[in-house]
Amino acid sequence: MMLDNNWYGHRYILSEFCELKDDHSFSSIQHGWSPEYNAGNIKKRKYPFYPFLCWSNKVKRQLDLKGIQNVVDIGAPYLYLCELVKKKNLKPNGTIYYPSHNTIAIKDVIINDLEVIEKIESLFEPPFTVSIYYADANKNNVDSFLKRGWNVEVSGQRNNKKTLYKIHDNLTKHKNVVLTEISTIMFYALYNKKKVKLIKNNNSGNI
Repeated sequence: MMLDNNWYGHRYILSEFCELKDDHSFSSIQHGWSPEYNAGNIKKRKYPFYPFLCWSNKVKRQLDLKGIQNVVDIGAPYLYLCELVKKKNLKPNGTIYYPSHNTIAIKDVIINDLEVIEKIESLFEPPFTVSIYYADANKNNVDSFLKRGWNVEVSGQRNNKKTLYKIHDNLTKHKNVVLTEISTIMFYALYNKKKVKLIKNNNSGNI
């Protein structure tokens, strides 16, 4: 129904779980975690006659209080994916880093986060992998990590129905997950019982 209901493969995963053909869904599907969603702060729905499928009963309660109608809490599609792709006898190792990103302009990851990267190399065990958001995967960012001996993964393509599969695979095979912001990936990693570290620079420049 809505253009974004298969972002990152959410509709595809739900269809696979229900053993249905992946086709148009008469719904809108929440496609990420945000503090705005948890507080019920979304725009008034233009077409309230189709269901909004949200990720938690907390979101539903907040939206109910705001008078947002036709909301169904189904849980995050990632939970269904974890049931579909259960990996056994896998020994995770190493560390994967998810730099913050935006969708407005390309972020120069290596320059902006050099202190964080050095901190990761000193605190965590190799091999090191960085998952760069596809919009930030320019030659400078990729080559800068490769020169440091890191593995580079590119992720985040909204229109790729296998995007969450790739995220799940990367989280599953790594022992440590490092982020610089509270994000959807952080909750995925916690659900997968990873050792999660949040590293932030404060205004004075100190981590």
